[in-house]
Amino acid sequence: MISVWINGEQRDGIDEGWIIRRVQGLRRDGETVCVRVTAKGDGVDIAVTAGSCGSGTGGVRQPNSREARLFQLWDACGANSAADFPPGQLIQCVKRLERSL
Repeated sequence: MISVWINGEQRDGIDEGWIIRRVQGLRRDGETVCVRVTAKGDGVDIAVTAGSCGSGTGGVRQPNSREARLFQLWDACGANSAADFPPGQLIQCVKRLERSL
């Protein structure tokens, strides 16, 4: 299961319209955007970020092999590489994550 938080507002699943409206609306209002995505499934429980979320301490345990592959996939997708990521790129990255669960 995928959940997406954008600046504290959460939706379960991938609601493309909401993601686009929320990201564009926040930027239009001059706010920074922080996206947090959680992915939970059989043997998987991870959280990844995109945008200007600051640095957290991360998890307290080492990821298992499936989780490590999902982290690599997220990094390769590039949504976490810039504060001004395109909303469409974020959606594609979240979809890839969901397909890989």
